[in-house]
Amino acid sequence: MSTVNINQLELLKKNIELLEKIHQIEVLRIVHKEQSNILNENKNGIYINMSSLDNNTLTLIKEYMKHIYTQEQELNVNEKVKEEFLKTYF
Repeated sequence: MSTVNINQLELLKKNIELLEKIHQIEVLRIVHKEQSNILNENKNGIYINMSSLDNNTLTLIKEYMKHIYTQEQELNVNEKVKEEFLKTYF
């Protein structure tokens, strides 16, 4: 059982919902690998009882999300550099 409070779980849930589908699937893979017994599936989708996630699984999810955000920031910086290069030399 996790020691994360409800507000933190709500924030994590909202952040996961904002991810692109490919990243949501990866979060699902993390949960399935660590705690497949808490997944529920029906015709509307797959549901996770987030209050049942243990600390290790939550840590893995948070690390993955941090990785995604870091990559996104690096891509944005690279795109800006690319745009400046194009403006300057072309």
